[in-house]
Amino acid sequence: MCPKTPASSPLICHDAVQQPPLEALSRALESVRERDHWSSSTLNRVNLVLEEILQNIFEHGEQAGQVSVWVSSHTDSIELLIQAPGQAFDPRAGATPDLDESLETRMPGGVGLHLVRELCSSIDTLQLASAHQLVLRLNRD
Repeated sequence: MCPKTPASSPLICHDAVQQPPLEALSRALESVRERDHWSSSTLNRVNLVLEEILQNIFEHGEQAGQVSVWVSSHTDSIELLIQAPGQAFDPRAGATPDLDESLETRMPGGVGLHLVRELCSSIDTLQLASAHQLVLRLNRD
């Protein structure tokens, strides 16, 4: 059963032992975009942020359970609430990759979270008893 932190149902609720249903999530976001009149650019940025965060949760998460995503659309921003099992990870943490370095010599990792930090206007984390929440805000075009 998915947690019901916000008043609404999550956009997706998925078992953390499987890869996230990115195609289904993308279709659901397209419906929200049409309903709330997001620009294509805003939709692309939301999709990219969610894909990067969910990939991190599914690749590096150590605990099975439900991952839930809620989307709140406001006049000038989009708020994403992601709740996942286990210990929190903070997308704000970690070294910034040297983007000027060639792909052949650059250490792998960190580019996706760097991109999330660049695209979000704010990122907050909260550790709950058996799960963690990320709240990501993006400005709308």
